[in-house]
Amino acid sequence: MRQDDKQARQVMTTEQTQTDAPASGADTAAQPDTAAQPEDMTPPAAQPDTAAQPDTAAQPEESAQESQPAAALPKDTPPQNAPSKDAPAAVDAPPAVNKQEVVQTHARGERDTGSAEVQVALLSARITNLTAHFKTHAKDNHSRRGLLTLVSRRRRLLDYLRRRHEPRYAALIKTLGLRR
Repeated sequence: MRQDDKQARQVMTTEQTQTDAPASGADTAAQPDTAAQPEDMTPPAAQPDTAAQPDTAAQPEESAQESQPAAALPKDTPPQNAPSKDAPAAVDAPPAVNKQEVVQTHARGERDTGSAEVQVALLSARITNLTAHFKTHAKDNHSRRGLLTLVSRRRRLLDYLRRRHEPRYAALIKTLGLRR
């Protein structure tokens, strides 16, 4: 008698899924097919899941090419991360400050590396470098804080030089092209 009850339930669930099934064939693939279950009504979790395992024979040819190393591609093919010919060239970073050249230009003596003029000239070069950086990186607030620190340090050195040696201050302002 129990066998008859199982068969009756199976027939009822099969009829119910057929009437509830949508008309499009695309949605039926997502729904489980209860008619394809075996007669013993084994729960789906106990049955092996063949749909979860990928079918290696059905892979498209494109994925086979992607798995090949880059050396197997023709030599005239550019790498995928290379910029295209139509893309605008990346903006180069401003050149770094050449400290030795700046020190030699503004030194008061042969071994002078720390006078106020040299320090102001080095700070001015770094400020110019950072100003060019902000033309391409407008939202870089961390570097902007560093720029403000450099400007204040230069301002303090210029104020010191103006108080102590007015002619040296005027000559430095003229050579660096500062407005003050």
